[in-house]
Amino acid sequence: MNIQIAQGVDLKIIQTSQFKNNTIVFNFSIPSNYKNFAKLALLADLLENASLKFPSEMLVSRKLSEMFGASYGVTVLRYGNQHTLRIRLTFPNNHYLPHKEDLLNCKRHP
Repeated sequence: MNIQIAQGVDLKIIQTSQFKNNTIVFNFSIPSNYKNFAKLALLADLLENASLKFPSEMLVSRKLSEMFGASYGVTVLRYGNQHTLRIRLTFPNNHYLPHKEDLLNCKRHP
């Protein structure tokens, strides 16, 4: 299923009961430019290691542990003349969690 969120932003949903985990991948692509190499690498590192709510790697890891081993990663890729910043989130399917907890429900995970 494809859903257009905004111009140039599409959401692709692939539903399956084949796996015990859910994966969400965000790809942000821009034309390749040597001036952006270091900026993208720094941005990827910052996005992966800390946030306003969780300002250290330890706090990020602790929160992911509370979410039944959820994980995420941020990488920079190059496809031809395009650079892509990829954010990948993986978390257990609600069906396999105690009390069928909903990890996407922000109200339950402040």
